[in-house]
Amino acid sequence: MLPQENLCISYSRVSSGKKRREGFGIERQLKRAQEYAAQNNLTLDDRLSLQDAGKSGSKGEHIAKGAALYRVLEAAKQGLLGPSPTLLIEDISRLSRLEMMDGLEKIFLPMFRAGIQIVLLEDGSKYDANAINKDQTAMLTLVLKIQAAENYAGKLREYGLAHRAKNRKQILEGQPVCPGWAPSWIELHNGEWRFSDKAQAVQRLIELLWEVGTQTASATLNREGHRAPQGGTWTQGAVRRILENPVIYGSRRFAKPYHTAKVKAWIEARAKWESDGSKGDPPKKPKRQYEVTADVFPALMSRADYDRLMATIKK
Repeated sequence: MLPQENLCISYSRVSSGKKRREGFGIERQLKRAQEYAAQNNLTLDDRLSLQDAGKSGSKGEHIAKGAALYRVLEAAKQGLLGPSPTLLIEDISRLSRLEMMDGLEKIFLPMFRAGIQIVLLEDGSKYDANAINKDQTAMLTLVLKIQAAENYAGKLREYGLAHRAKNRKQILEGQPVCPGWAPSWIELHNGEWRFSDKAQAVQRLIELLWEVGTQTASATLNREGHRAPQGGTWTQGAVRRILENPVIYGSRRFAKPYHTAKVKAWIEARAKWESDGSKGDPPKKPKRQYEVTADVFPALMSRADYDRLMATIKK
């Protein structure tokens, strides 16, 4: 990461798993950055992989240690990007969907203090420390854009909660919905759940576990040429995840709502506990809670056989 004349950096982010897998959002953002650089006689630094695929801008996952935006900030603070690097982003929401104060404090002000100039590709507007200090409208415009991004994120959260509530209601009513929530050995076909071609390997796993441990079972499955449900090789972790899933005996598990809000409240309580001198026991991080509905999927074994198998494995 050596300084270079007319150097600019492209940062791209998508939060959803679907967009991450398809790569469409990342590719679109990178293409816009390449076009802007070419039109403005800038050189994109291709030595930096500055993409946060599948990281939420409203939860701050993209500024956690190890994330791409975190690396941008750290490199700029150390002077590794030159005296005034230019950061190209599609729009404000790529950098932040945090609440106003958090967005300013954790992202924008540290960037400006590190000498970074932010260019929004959607309208070509530029923001840096000089603009914020001397142009009275620059800060106001930036604040409005940050607020708009946060408001949009809030609407998405509300929609997501309502959509999941509808899905939960349908599941409780026994309707076959949300195929993406089912494991890969179960598929939805013409409105009915059925085993996929991956169920045979899971069935073979169950047969092995009556006689051998998880490590030997994994090795045997790999030796016999069976692929794990996600397509890779069998490991003890893959076996454990299958055994922990009630789908194996036909039940469907789905998360109870409002876990994110509980975690946020815990973070605030933890910060207060630390600022108060860590007196007493620290607040406990909430665990995700689940609801289970029986007799939803085709079962690989009965619940009674499952309990006996788990007792055999434990013994």
